Amino acid sequence: MLEKDPLRLQRMSNIEANQITREALRATLMALMEEKDFQSITISELVAAAGVSRQAFYRNYKSKEAIVLEVEQSLLTTFRDSLHDPKYLNSLPLWFHDFFQFLAENEKTLSALFRSGQEDVLFEQLSSMMGNVVTEGTGTGAGDRHYRQLGVFGAFRYIAADWLQSGMPESPEDMARVCADFFQPFIGTDALPLGGSRRPEGTDEGIRHYPAFPRNGR
Repeated sequence: MLEKDPLRLQRMSNIEANQITREALRATLMALMEEKDFQSITISELVAAAGVSRQAFYRNYKSKEAIVLEVEQSLLTTFRDSLHDPKYLNSLPLWFHDFFQFLAENEKTLSALFRSGQEDVLFEQLSSMMGNVVTEGTGTGAGDRHYRQLGVFGAFRYIAADWLQSGMPESPEDMARVCADFFQPFIGTDALPLGGSRRPEGTDEGIRHYPAFPRNGR
């Protein structure tokens, strides 16, 4: 791996070397998470499998949890941008199709997150991003939209999770049809794209954050 080719590293800039190190650590951690419990993976085991030194690890990450967060943020960037893409204007089925296609393309990474119990942050942020696409509903109480959002968030999360963990038995086309029919009353035909254009990267303008889903019934 990287440490076995020191001349290659010497020829690289620090930025290039760190980028390759980070990619190796991300890929290796995801592979290890497919095989064993996340908590049982040690830094020593991770760096040995990735072929990097402990010094290189701590130069790039504070912990293995930081690697998981970086992987999730990469996935979230793609999802966030899709909510602002003009091609989805009045086309909720197309958005769902592309979302499930995206899940399928990242199935290996997502399955590793599920198996190791590290998916909560990902889905909490996915749910928060969907906050502005939920319609007001017909109720007059202040909590009407809040509970509609919670219902949409829960359904969205568990449909996606069940599909992935069941081995994706239905096609993205089938899932798009089912989800568009189910979510249409809650999301509306003109909900996407949010604001009509992409929001500048790194900003959270217009996104409200909501409580995490309770775990283990709590």
